[in-house]
Amino acid sequence: MRDVARRAGVSQATVSLVLNAVAGVRISEETRRRVIDAADKLNYRRSPRIRAESRAASVIGLVIDDVASSPFAAPLLDGAREAAWEHDGVVTVVTTRNHGPIEEAAMRAMLSLPVEGIVYATLFTREVTPPPLVGGLPLVLLNCYDADNAYASVVPDDFAGAAALTNALLAAGHRRIGHIAGEAWLDAGRARLAGYRDALTKRGIDFDDTLIQNLGSAVSAGRNGAHALLDLHEPPTAIFCFNDRLAIGAIGAATERGLSVPEDLSVVGFDNDPFASAVFPDGLTTALLPHEDMARWAVHRLMDLRHGRKAGLVEQIRLGCPIVRANSIAAPRA
Repeated sequence: MRDVARRAGVSQATVSLVLNAVAGVRISEETRRRVIDAADKLNYRRSPRIRAESRAASVIGLVIDDVASSPFAAPLLDGAREAAWEHDGVVTVVTTRNHGPIEEAAMRAMLSLPVEGIVYATLFTREVTPPPLVGGLPLVLLNCYDADNAYASVVPDDFAGAAALTNALLAAGHRRIGHIAGEAWLDAGRARLAGYRDALTKRGIDFDDTLIQNLGSAVSAGRNGAHALLDLHEPPTAIFCFNDRLAIGAIGAATERGLSVPEDLSVVGFDNDPFASAVFPDGLTTALLPHEDMARWAVHRLMDLRHGRKAGLVEQIRLGCPIVRANSIAAPRA
């Protein structure tokens, strides 16, 4: 600060008043400009104790369990960054690997910065117990929720997405539809199975558990699950897969049997995974996980809370998973 004062030709007290944006002090605009220019040229950074409201750009903290193991982290981070920029803000990200002590340390580190609040995020939709946040700052949950509904939260509507995909197969004329399910411990696995079952029930089709395979969520599980379904005495004419990687495995199993997709077997996935389009260039009908829109909602909701808007409203939002239609559905063969 002394260096800035010397370069600007003012006192150190004047530097402090200008850079801390102290209100009610009579300092000329020309002096303010000299101080700010000197600070910029010296790469001087103001103390993090400065309130966020006094800065040109506010800071939003994003605490997330992982960003390296999934292609869906990128749209989530992009959505948060773009929404923050709409509020003249930036996002600072800490990954925790779902480790409690690291989460608590991350929260403490965030509180030492002039943050507007914290977005607490997970890559897989699940129930969480976030560390307590002190200082009156807001916290919003992204792709997760708490048991007591104490925090505003946003998650994808896996149930409705699965029902819509099943309805797309039903609309094409399929009545015997297999399901290669995700792990039962996954919220998404349970919700997508329930959506599939609900769509069948509403069409008057009895649920048949012999049409369900649950072998994991890798490509190999899709291949093995599809073979098991196609070995049935009355095999399905269509398969709804928990995710796109399972769908790629199912398409591989069909090819090994000399079946073509969709002429002999219709297949749909879920997630709109970029891996699927690389493996199956003809296109896979799937559902889009709205990670970018979810992140944008979380940041906008955080800023509402920070500035006293909707303060008494604790919202739990489910965003729709739009269907991405491609060339993997056809009418069943006679």
